[in-house]
Amino acid sequence: MAQVITIAGEKLFAAKAQANQQLDIDTFIFANVAGQDSTAAIDRNEEIPTGSVVFQQDVQQTGRINDNVVVYSTVLDSLTGPFEFNWVGLYSSVNQTLVAISHVPTVAKTITAPGSAGNTLNRNFGIEYSGIADLAGISVSPETWQLDFSARLSGMDELTRQLASDMNGKDWFIDDGFKVVSRSTANTFSVTPGIGYVSGLRVELKNEQILTLQSYPQFVYVDAYFDGNASSTWKPKVAFTVSDAEIDDYIDVNGTQHYVLKIAKITALDAIDDLRNINGLKQQIENHINETESAHKASAISLAVKANVTVKPTTLQDTLDWYGVYVAQFIRLGDETISDAFNRALDYCRSVPYKGTRIIFPRGQLYKYDDDHRIGNLSHCVIDLNGSKVQRRSASTFSSTTTQIIPSGTSLNAREIYVADASKFKVGDFVYSIKGVGLDNISSDAREILSIDGNKLTISGAFYYKGTEYGSNTPTGAIICKRVNFIGSGGSSFESTINDKFVVCNGEIDGNAAGQPSQAWVFNSEIVLMSNKGAIHNMTIRNTAAECIVGHGLDVSNNQFFDLGGSCFHTSVHDNGLPITGGSWFRENQCERTNLATQAVSGHAEGLVTFSWGAGRLVVANNICKDGTEPFLGTFGSPAEDNPDKYLVVHNNIVERFPTFMNYLAADALGVSLTDNILIETGVKPQVQEAIYANPSIKCSGNISVGSNGRPTLENVSRDERLAIGNDVQLQARQRAVISDPGAHEGLNLAYTPNPINAQFVLQGFNTITEDAVRVNRNYKRSLYTAGGNASGTFTEYWTDEDLNLGYLINPSSGAGGNFSWATYNGGVRKHLSIDDEGVSFNGMQYGRATYYGEKDVDGSWRVMILGGDLVHQKRVAGNWVTKQTVAGQ
Repeated sequence: MAQVITIAGEKLFAAKAQANQQLDIDTFIFANVAGQDSTAAIDRNEEIPTGSVVFQQDVQQTGRINDNVVVYSTVLDSLTGPFEFNWVGLYSSVNQTLVAISHVPTVAKTITAPGSAGNTLNRNFGIEYSGIADLAGISVSPETWQLDFSARLSGMDELTRQLASDMNGKDWFIDDGFKVVSRSTANTFSVTPGIGYVSGLRVELKNEQILTLQSYPQFVYVDAYFDGNASSTWKPKVAFTVSDAEIDDYIDVNGTQHYVLKIAKITALDAIDDLRNINGLKQQIENHINETESAHKASAISLAVKANVTVKPTTLQDTLDWYGVYVAQFIRLGDETISDAFNRALDYCRSVPYKGTRIIFPRGQLYKYDDDHRIGNLSHCVIDLNGSKVQRRSASTFSSTTTQIIPSGTSLNAREIYVADASKFKVGDFVYSIKGVGLDNISSDAREILSIDGNKLTISGAFYYKGTEYGSNTPTGAIICKRVNFIGSGGSSFESTINDKFVVCNGEIDGNAAGQPSQAWVFNSEIVLMSNKGAIHNMTIRNTAAECIVGHGLDVSNNQFFDLGGSCFHTSVHDNGLPITGGSWFRENQCERTNLATQAVSGHAEGLVTFSWGAGRLVVANNICKDGTEPFLGTFGSPAEDNPDKYLVVHNNIVERFPTFMNYLAADALGVSLTDNILIETGVKPQVQEAIYANPSIKCSGNISVGSNGRPTLENVSRDERLAIGNDVQLQARQRAVISDPGAHEGLNLAYTPNPINAQFVLQGFNTITEDAVRVNRNYKRSLYTAGGNASGTFTEYWTDEDLNLGYLINPSSGAGGNFSWATYNGGVRKHLSIDDEGVSFNGMQYGRATYYGEKDVDGSWRVMILGGDLVHQKRVAGNWVTKQTVAGQ
């Protein structure tokens, strides 16, 4: 190996010394020069081999050997490379001068990669020149840095600890490692040998550790730290502390960082709460494996829905690198339920300066909860129940269920109510009124307690006792209860805050319905969450007294729902929130015995999946649902409403033993697709059938109905042909009602009694209908029977020869009626036909000046119209309208 100072370098030294200027040398240059002999003499006029340079790096350290000798040094760490070099140059970038050159045998610089560690290389240049130490301004001895890498090594140790925490979880243990167990000797306990991670620091306990307690309750802490000296191997070490106080991380008098973790709570000799987390990397791998399926069935989504369900749901894989926060660390002495610890964990996550936290429950435990867990503005958070079960505490143990003493007509403000024991509540709680004697319909959301004075509660708004004499006054006999949501976004229903990427997963929620008072109105749900890319995964939710999940912007998937008082998923969006929350999914869930409402007073229990407040953009797919007390789907409204419902895909569901498939579908519904569903002993409401028939934009195909006991089926609605009068052989109205003219055929026996379930009627007594089946004379009448609206009724069309009037008389079965006449004169039309009365829905059937029975441009349809002052009946044949009957006008 040869090293020289270049001629250009010597000239630079002399020039700087003569000008009394400081010499700046700042760069190492590495090159791989082909054919170079490292033993040969170096030409001092040699320049930088520009075409062979492989790397360059700043001078990292300088040292003064004596007045005339200095050292320049740099370190190529294990993350630098890979490359090879045989030429090293020392360079002054300030003066653009190559100062010194070294020729070396070819050196391979490797880099750390999976399965192999990279090398670390140190390169030094010793420069000898008269007075160079002062010239270069170097006064530090190299001994201070050439052998002392403690700062760098300490940084590497901290980086390793942080990487382990990020990849595996902050605090966790393998199997029974560090588990505290009781011993046969009184008041003694042992810590089980094993391996764990404390704040990412890997710790190992090789021998049993004995603990002796003098009093109860006590916490057991493990104290982990990294220890060693400059000439020894540094290793993690552990100690154990028993205390009834809270202990945090600390730095000792020697400057060593200690990481402290609570691993057990001992309340008696045989009562030990294990607070360790034993999942770590294993659970993350299982989560990754379980999340390999696609987010949803893309083939089930129509183009309109694709364009409007704009986001994909968050999967657990997306959250694997989020920071772990363990509920066990927030448990305090005296906590009766998990609620206080859970809320402390939520508060902590709101306080951290970064996004991405995983709140992890201890594994496989049973916890009670008795308070709202309000998430406020918390986003990018996973609530991982970790195989544990949380159950509502029985209401009688934490809420006042006593009779109120405010009578009707009291002079007090309706927002001030008295309770027998106000100590059951606190300011900030939300309360609701449930039924008492004679109170069966209370339509108010929960109200916040603003202040407590003695036993008087001042609440944020009055309750409304619908249909009673009490109005907004809380009467004697009413019951006031505390609202409890396992996850709640706060407020009476929703706050405007949207919780981005909020996930609840891997556990069970038990609503303990038998232990709850009667529920009132809505939003008294286990989970109230409006999110963007939120998710509820791998949960079992059972025994709810009311609804289960209320919100939007969620992927509700791979869950089990059993014995619910209300709906599984009530899609509801805060005002103007839909553009932010995007779409929702309800997919691959198992649902049994829903909408039982055994204790519910009122509310949105109209479907297993329920819609309100413009909560469209929903995909319901690949679910297996059985034994619903209410319809499978709730009410899907009009896009013309203030908070419109838009875009609904219902695909590939198995729906068994539900009263009907859907509670209500608006006739002008937008972006609805109902495909490939299997309905077993489940009918379809006539109103829903009519909406599908009347709205060509509704996609309905591939559905199968089995054992519907004569009720209308979605299979019928799925047929492409939607004609009112399909052909000359069969006379039936698939779109609205059967049309018949009792006077057109002698001996015709019409089964005219309206059927409240099926809007189709059979004409008995003949098998063939001739071309002139629809025939009218002067002063004729023709009856149409329909099941539209809330009740079946009759609808009569008549023509009077005297006044040239085509009239329509509506006679719903309820007895109330109305009429609308269409008068003609000079061959003109005064007004188009538009009738919509209770019992009859006939809107959307007319085009231009004609009333159409069937599709306007499909062969086999009929129309009634005024033509030249005459009333004509025409049938569409081979693309042309053919007049079959004419009633002459005057």
